[in-house]
Amino acid sequence: MRTLAVPEMAEFSGMSKALADDDAMFDGRDDHYLGVGQSAAQLIKRALRGSPVPRRVLDLPCGHGRVTRVLRCMYPDAAITACDIDCSGVDFTAAQFNARGVYSQEDFRQLDLGEQYDLIWVGSLITHLSERDTRRFFGFAARHLSPGGTLVVTSHGGFVSERLLVWNYGLTDEAARGLLADSWLRGYGYRSYPGGEGYGISLVRHSWYQDLFADGPLRLDRYEPQGWDDHQDVLVLRRRASAPPPAAKWWTRWQRGRQTPAEAALDVYGAEATTLLPAAHQPEIDEVHVSGFDEAWYLAADPAVAQAVAAGTYESGFHHYCTYGWREARAVCAADLGYDARPRRLGPAGEEMGAA
Repeated sequence: MRTLAVPEMAEFSGMSKALADDDAMFDGRDDHYLGVGQSAAQLIKRALRGSPVPRRVLDLPCGHGRVTRVLRCMYPDAAITACDIDCSGVDFTAAQFNARGVYSQEDFRQLDLGEQYDLIWVGSLITHLSERDTRRFFGFAARHLSPGGTLVVTSHGGFVSERLLVWNYGLTDEAARGLLADSWLRGYGYRSYPGGEGYGISLVRHSWYQDLFADGPLRLDRYEPQGWDDHQDVLVLRRRASAPPPAAKWWTRWQRGRQTPAEAALDVYGAEATTLLPAAHQPEIDEVHVSGFDEAWYLAADPAVAQAVAAGTYESGFHHYCTYGWREARAVCAADLGYDARPRRLGPAGEEMGAA
């Protein structure tokens, strides 16, 4: 077993130095590995400001304890649950950081941890999930968050949109440009890693979350762009204390006495109405198609491109977009068709949700 070099003057200098040999998050730089954990600690402190010290904490996905070791330092008396689909990571984390280890499942509808938590930390999970699985995850979170509890989730947002133009996060060029277009048009973009299915890279707009949490059991309290490690965006969510609008179907099911709020939350975020994308043939689609691409608008928006197409330099505006345009962050259609241009849904009191 390897050990980390923890600076004596570090805020958490008393943390366990144990490092699993198969910890995929360790890139050989002790300072970076520790810095990511400490960044999580700072944003958790901000999220919990004014709240009681959490007694029950969930770290999902825990990996091999990059953040769990910090949570154990912050909350030495808390009952911590470490959960991940990586069984090796769960075993190591539970043993090293005095945590309850639970193996996760791919379908969050089937995952029941048997208790609720005052703090749920979710670092870099929905960054890899399809929209359907992300919606299922938030149903899981609603069932497991205690009244007054805090849910802290990280997400790929604006910074990753810009970074995708120069670095593909393990995707092909075709998948990266499709991901960007879907995020711009639909609010949520996702592509699987090459050769994989159901696990890849997601890209989600702040406005998509505003709509998702306009009603339902969770409310979006805060949204911090690049809040984690100056990279991933951060959502801070809490359980709603008051009844949602009458149209909220999950609340109606609860009032009829057949389900608890937790049970009613199973499908409150519409996961079952969401098509799982990309399908197995998505790579072939991405080679010849970009969601929402408007050839006539694209050429009209830049006469120089139109002239180059007329001269035969490019086969079409789409050819130009696939070759250069997407890396220049060009739009695929008129701006008023983008997701952010749509009217936002409002919360129960008429407020816009999740302002930073």
